[in-house]
Amino acid sequence: MIANENILKLNIHLVPGAKRERVMYDKETDCFKVYVNAKPVDNTANEALINILAKTFSIPKSSLTIKVGHKTRRKIVSITGINFKKIKDYIM
Repeated sequence: MIANENILKLNIHLVPGAKRERVMYDKETDCFKVYVNAKPVDNTANEALINILAKTFSIPKSSLTIKVGHKTRRKIVSITGINFKKIKDYIM
């Protein structure tokens, strides 16, 4: 997780096709492991990723952008214009 000014970048490992959707944080790797039901077809897993992150952190979807890894499981997602305390509380 990298924070500077009003931008927070999250390291993500996406697991598409999961039975249960959830977000887990691994302190050792500083990476969020995100499980989504959607299959990695026609960008549906990426859309599901944005939806579950927005729901988990109670932030608008418009604040989330996939910066790196549109076609891979490893991604960097940037979050802008929100109170980062919600995310810090989640990982602590």
